[in-house]
Amino acid sequence: MQDEGDKDRKLIEKENDKIIKATEDQNNKLIKVAVHRIRFGPYAYTRVKIRSDAFFTQNA
Repeated sequence: MQDEGDKDRKLIEKENDKIIKATEDQNNKLIKVAVHRIRFGPYAYTRVKIRSDAFFTQNA
């Protein structure tokens, strides 16, 4: 019975790690966009957004 609980816990931890990593990636993307916005102004935003999406889908 104990083994089953451990297995479930490991599985949940694995899923949580995946979610945390995805969230971190998303935050990094948002930070990059925000930095770009501050540096180049709000009108450059759409261009960098498209480019970063393409970049992230390539490396997924």
